[in-house]
Order: sequence, then C-alpha cells, then structure tokens
Amino acid sequence: MDHSLEDFGEVIEEKYRIPDDGYSPIEGEPITFEEEDDQSPETRTDTITLLMKIDQLQAELKYERRCRQLAERELKQMKEMNDLMTQMRHTAHDLRTVLDHARGQQGNDVNDVVNDAVTPESCEGQSISYADVPVQMSQVVSQEVEDANYIHLPGGLRVQRNLYKGISEIMDFKKYISAMLMVLFDRETLGTHSLQGRRCNIAKEETQKPQLPPDIMRGLLDHVRIKFGVDYSAIRAAVRTKLNNEDKLLKKRLGIR
Repeated sequence: MDHSLEDFGEVIEEKYRIPDDGYSPIEGEPITFEEEDDQSPETRTDTITLLMKIDQLQAELKYERRCRQLAERELKQMKEMNDLMTQMRHTAHDLRTVLDHARGQQGNDVNDVVNDAVTPESCEGQSISYADVPVQMSQVVSQEVEDANYIHLPGGLRVQRNLYKGISEIMDFKKYISAMLMVLFDRETLGTHSLQGRRCNIAKEETQKPQLPPDIMRGLLDHVRIKFGVDYSAIRAAVRTKLNNEDKLLKKRLGIR
C-alpha cells in the first residue's frame, strides 16, 4: 500500500514539472518593452511655460520690492517733514508769545506816555501833541526784541542767547573762559588788548596794550567764579593765557615775529 502511494506521487510530480529550457507564451516571438520618450513635445511645452512663469514672478517680485523701497523712502521723508513742521509750529508759538508780551508791554508804556503827556498842568493853555508817542513805542518794541535775543548770566554778564547755547555745557572752566572771550570779543580785540592794561614783561612788549572793558571783564570773572567755584587768580591766569595765544596768532597772521 505504501509503495503504491509513492509511485502515484512520482507520476503526478513528473506530469506537472516545468521544463528547464525556459518558457515563452508565443513561440519564436521575443518579449520587448516599450520605452517612454522623456522629451515629448508636450513635456517640452510645459517646461517652457513653467520657466516663463518663473521669470514673470521674479520680475513682479523685483517690481514689488522696488515699490516697497520707494514707499519706505517717502514715509521717512514724510516723518522728517512732520518733525520739521512741529519744530516750526513751536518756533511760531514762541515768537507769538514774545510778540504778545511785547505788545502788552507796548500798550502799557503807551498808556503811561499818554497819561504823562495829558496831565491837568500840561493841558492848561496848551495843545496836546502825540508826535513823540510812536518814537517811544518803537523804542519799547526794540528793547523787548533785544532782551529776547540776549541772556543774563549770574554775575551780571549779558551775552547773546544763540552764541551761549553752544558753550553752556562746557565743564572745564579754562575752555569755558576761552569760549566766552570769543563770544564777548573778536580775535583782533583779544590779540591787541590786555586784562589790566599793563605792559607785559614776559612778552617784552614795547608798547602798552589797552585794557579790555573793565565792566565786561568784571562780569566774566564773577560769572566764572559763581559757575565753577574757582579762585579769581586761576580765572585771571586763564584769561591771560587766552590773550597771549590770540596775540601770537595775530602776529602770525600779520607776519610779525
């Protein structure tokens, strides 16, 4: 029984065994595979279209970037103009305040002038004349404008406001004195004058230099004394140093040795 089953299995295996010499569904016809053409006309057209769109997008991006830069520049200019307009408004407000103050003072002075002119004693047998009133009014206005352009410093010194603004923050008293002398006098005056009008033995001057205005120099010394708290001797020494330097510069400009 077992022997017959083994024979039957061998018969079945022999019947369905695949031959070793290969198998082809169609005799004599080899199997071929079709290769796709990567460079078909449709593919090339799509590639060119895509490149054109990329170029167009790049051009639009460049244009938008340029427009943004121009807009930022215009915005910056507008901000600067707004700041300038704000400063001009503040300046106009300050000028208006000064003018209003001057007009108010002018009105008070005119009333005083009229009241002084029109008194019972002056009206008796005399005709009233207002010819001098405009002159006094103009003097009052000019005095107000002049006071607005000057600043009164401690010590009784009076200098121009716009010139003092540039040196008010100097912390070294020697540099401060040098700058103040340049504000109060010109270079030629500093080079040809002295502090006390005495002959300088060190420089061996043959002629005696004139003295700088005593009231101005007294105000300068007192002001520096109050501002920096230094001795008068140190202040005078700084003034003399500045005068000597200006004397040397003046002689150099004139070609004098």
